[in-house]
Amino acid sequence: MKTMRLIYIGLLLASCAWATRISVYEAGYPQNRDDNLYVKPVTDVIYQHGVYIEHQLHISFAYDFNSWFFKNYEELELEWTFQLPEEAVVYNLYCWKGDSVVRATMLDKWTALQMFDEKTSPIREPALLIRSLPTYNRQVEYTLRIFPIRRFEVNRVMIQYLVPARPSSGSLRTWLPIPQVTATSGGAKNLRVLSFYDARPDTVAVVGYQNIVFRHYPEDKLWETTLPVRYGEYAELVMPSPIQDEYYISTFKKNEEIFYQLAVYPPNLSLSPSPRKILILLDYNPGNSSGLTSDLVVTSLKETLERSLSAADSISVIAAFTDIVPGSDGWVAATQENIDGIFNRLAGRLFLNVNFSQELMLAAQSFLQRNGTGELLWITNRSDFPTYTDESREYAHEILALLPENTMMHVLDLENVYPMSHYGSDIGYGNRSFTFLSELTRITGGHLFFYRFHPLKTALAAIFFEKVAHYNEVEVQTRMQDGYTFDRRDYALFEGYYPMDFPIIQTGRLQGNFPMSVTVIANTLQQSVKKDLVIPAEAVQPGSDHLYTAFYGQQLQKLARRYQNNWVVNEIIALSLETGVLSPYTAFLVPDKWQSYYVPEFVDETVKGSTPVETHPVVMDSLLCVKASPNPFNPRTTLHIDVPVRGDFRVDIYNLAGQLVRRFERSAAVAGRYKVIWDATSEAGLPVTSGIYVARITAQNQVKTIRLTLLR
Repeated sequence: MKTMRLIYIGLLLASCAWATRISVYEAGYPQNRDDNLYVKPVTDVIYQHGVYIEHQLHISFAYDFNSWFFKNYEELELEWTFQLPEEAVVYNLYCWKGDSVVRATMLDKWTALQMFDEKTSPIREPALLIRSLPTYNRQVEYTLRIFPIRRFEVNRVMIQYLVPARPSSGSLRTWLPIPQVTATSGGAKNLRVLSFYDARPDTVAVVGYQNIVFRHYPEDKLWETTLPVRYGEYAELVMPSPIQDEYYISTFKKNEEIFYQLAVYPPNLSLSPSPRKILILLDYNPGNSSGLTSDLVVTSLKETLERSLSAADSISVIAAFTDIVPGSDGWVAATQENIDGIFNRLAGRLFLNVNFSQELMLAAQSFLQRNGTGELLWITNRSDFPTYTDESREYAHEILALLPENTMMHVLDLENVYPMSHYGSDIGYGNRSFTFLSELTRITGGHLFFYRFHPLKTALAAIFFEKVAHYNEVEVQTRMQDGYTFDRRDYALFEGYYPMDFPIIQTGRLQGNFPMSVTVIANTLQQSVKKDLVIPAEAVQPGSDHLYTAFYGQQLQKLARRYQNNWVVNEIIALSLETGVLSPYTAFLVPDKWQSYYVPEFVDETVKGSTPVETHPVVMDSLLCVKASPNPFNPRTTLHIDVPVRGDFRVDIYNLAGQLVRRFERSAAVAGRYKVIWDATSEAGLPVTSGIYVARITAQNQVKTIRLTLLR
């Protein structure tokens, strides 16, 4: 295949920040040529499955080959990188060629990569989807590769994934994939949203965009709208919540297992949040950041202040312009009038700063000494912080020494963050120091957010989230009348925060009959509260197989966060292949043309164990040679074995737990070529499950192993 792999700008999201990017390139040319790449209007089809949301992201790619650089090339390769949160469960990939559609097949990643890159592969028009391990901030990168991209052709794919809903007051929310399709100059200009559910007009909305009108088709329970796509923009779709009163529960049975999803409100506790005083330091230069305009920063900040604070709270703003500019002389109540007054006073004197942090901190020190203490929110995109660990920590303590004792500092970093660099024990974000900012917030107990990792409005909302009464810990205990529940998992809106008016979402498995007893224990810093519920059988809603997918998707996410030794990797691969959920060690490969690997006519010779295909009086090779076809396979595969010398040989097939599954033996075999056909059954004749198996071939003093992938 004529291809040149795009060099990634990072290793893992744990150590770098990736941008969404779409590139088309040709072997032999190191430069990406994406100026003539076009992304057609993208469609996101959304279904609600209880408290989980299904996204079907349809995206089409086309390339203009009329440019001088590529005019002589008929076939190029496309590579699209994008991010999804860790909670996303990707379980399907489809490709369109004209009017035909092909569903991807799940393979282990190494086999899929080899087959995609192999020039002689019978798969002539493949596509490949892989994912990375999650990072500390729970982001995951995905890479889609398509070959070939031909002149005058449109390549369309559909990626299907589940995400837990974001609960809100009386509704559910889900992020729309706008950042995923904003890439290069040829990124999508519009996002078409199709949402299927039955709801009143007042329960359907888009947060983050204004004046969005939905078209409603009652007979199809369909809501449709189109959003303009702009880099740096984020939006949420608001949907009706299935949670009635105290809880929502649904179940689904598959393979004798019962899966459930439960959403339950925590105990009510009347707490009046203390009024807050927040001094905002604007230290932002648009020239240092890509994708964020001054208007977007100001608008997002104002909207968050208006939505999150009340007249009982106090604010002020200090901006770094060509000098230090105060937005008010002292603390002012966070009313609409005062917020407007602050930003009107700063209008025309924002975002042309010279980046002087010490002067800004001295101004904050003077303000707090004159007007009383409060919290600090530093919105910055500085590029001249110390790089090395020791220098960063020393500088952080110098900054904190300028502020009153016990001042809580939050930081929202809006710089275009470069890949993290490692220098022995020192870690730096390009020419920036992650250590410096993390040290400031760690010591003071504040929040730290990076724009590349967190949407702007989400980060701001989380910083002001302290105003909402919340629990620090929540535990949900479930019990069946005559059985048990197990493998429960929690999903929190913000890490470590459980709002008192938001439900707790779980998925799990159960055995036994309803009613189910539920106990919710929640803790604040001062006290612990508890509530008990009994859920009768008539309250249980019917679920779908998406419960199965969500449950095992979360299981894979849990395994991916563990230390990645060989046993964990093998467990992830086996579970991913069995459930069809994408993991860091598996991949989707399309189209599914495995029939090219099958022998058209064959006799099932598994009873005999083995049969010589041809014999040779002279040994062709002194080494034992083994290959398998098809591999991956369903329902059988053939091991082709070249036996170098006369004697006994044996084939042992093991699962990943090291257990012997099947054995084939032949005594006094002459030198030659043999085939052993395995029909994916055990010694007892029972079919085995999908997964990875290892075949161990022993002949005389030689041993060879080969990995087999069974896809049911």
